[in-house]
Order: sequence, then C-alpha cells, then structure tokens
Amino acid sequence: MKKWIAIVLMLVLVLSCTGCSTVNETEVSVLWSGRNSEAVVPNSLINAVDRAMYIENMMYTHYAANKNEILQMKQVRTALEKGCAALLVEPVNSANAQSIVDLAKAKNVPLVFFNCDVDPEIIASYDKCALVVTDETTLNATYGKMIGEYVAKNFKTLDRNKDGRISCCMVSDVTELVAEVNKVLAANEQQDLIPVEGATMDSVLETNNDKNNSMIELVLTGSDKDALKVLTALQSIGYNSNKLKTHCIPLFTVGADADASAFTDTSAMSEEELEQLIYNAVNLVDAGQVAGTA
Repeated sequence: MKKWIAIVLMLVLVLSCTGCSTVNETEVSVLWSGRNSEAVVPNSLINAVDRAMYIENMMYTHYAANKNEILQMKQVRTALEKGCAALLVEPVNSANAQSIVDLAKAKNVPLVFFNCDVDPEIIASYDKCALVVTDETTLNATYGKMIGEYVAKNFKTLDRNKDGRISCCMVSDVTELVAEVNKVLAANEQQDLIPVEGATMDSVLETNNDKNNSMIELVLTGSDKDALKVLTALQSIGYNSNKLKTHCIPLFTVGADADASAFTDTSAMSEEELEQLIYNAVNLVDAGQVAGTA
C-alpha cells in the first residue's frame, strides 16, 4: 500500500504538468495489467485514482488487461482511437513499452508508465512520456523524516517521565524508520529514541506503564494490522480513546488499508456495533486515535 499511494499522487502530479489543455475536457485512460478483483490491482488503489481524478476534475476510464499483453495493446489502440487526453499504463509486459510509446507519440498523447521497469532511453524517446515508480528506501526516508519532525517539535510533551529521551515501542520491522527519526533528532541536538521491546503490546505495557513511571512514549508499526492491535491494547488501559493529549501515546503506522475484521471477530456483532467499528487507519487518524499513517 505504501507505494500505491505515492504512485497515485505522482500520477496526478505528472498529468497536471503535461501542459495538455484537453486533459480536463476528454478522458484519461488508465490501463491496468490485471483484473480489478485481483490483488494485483487493489480496490484501495482504484478508489484512490478515482478520488484523485475527481479532485482534479479529470474524466477517466479504467481498462483491465487480465494479464494479457495482446489484450492490453488492443486497449491502448482503442483508447487512442477514442481520442483520450492521456494514457496511464501499468504494462503487462515492459517489453511492449516502446510500442506503446510509439502509438502515443503518433497521436501526441501524454503517456505515464507506472509500477514497472522501463528502459530510460525508451522514456526519453518521447518528450511527453514519464515513468513513475517508488522504492522502499525513499518511502522510509520520507516518512521517517516526517515522524522525526513531529517528535522533535513535540519532544518535551512526549517525554512523559522527563528523562530527556523518548522511549519507543517498535512493532514489526521499522528499523529504517527509526534510523531516519534519529537523524532528525540528532540535527535538533536531541537524544536518539530508546527502543522498547516485548513479545506483544500487552507484555510491553505490563512493565512500561504509568505506575512504574516508565510509560512508552511513542509507537511505530510496520502495518495497519499491527497498529490496530496496538491501539486495542492502549485503549484497554485508557489511552488513545479520544483527542486528549494527556492520555494519548503517538502511534504511527506505514499502512493505510487495514481492516479491523482482520483480527476482530465481527460475526456476532450487532448492526449498531458494526456501524461504530472503525475499519481503517485513515479514519483512526481523523478520530485522533492514531497519530499518522502513510
């Protein structure tokens, strides 16, 4: 999910910078490599594209190639013949990239490849062609810097026991995030995070709590599923239920698509309980229960 959101934002940015005045007047064609129902094209990404296009006032049409490169090439031709304003293509086979570029160039239509590996020379062969990709290192660096800036700015408030350092519980692999946070803290002449370990959040809270004057002061998780479990544990001791900062431990996660039902049995819940169940981390951020998600 991390790279999907970045891709969506970059796609819209590239389109907005194409200089193509018709992009808001005729449709943008979005060509996927797989089927909408398969994990290769997450519904969350499709929804994000829909939302981004709506915000930018762009008309658009989705095409699903079902992993069939011959079908996708046919879809490229169909979109261009319909007079689309721009093409966004996730190639079934990157070997077809040059053919797609040639077709788009012949019609003078802006082309954006995404979620693929295309030879830079092919991209450079057409001045209205761009490639949008992301990598974990860049994403972790960016998000880690954002968290670091938050911690640096709120250092005194987060330091609950006033020992001059922030104790941080790290759930799943967030090593790179922590390294980036510590870089920001060092630049602000503040001490590195103190790692707090434990098999589960419940076990962490058994020894790190207000009674021992050693309450954890920050939590970083590598997935929304982990974040929701952490939130449940914190709420069980009266934390993170509302926006009261005195009873809230900043919780950051690097996912934005978790379903609470992934770890909560909803089969016996009443309709009222289901309506009140918050399903994803984005909503939890809005509710003030999670500090941030990427």
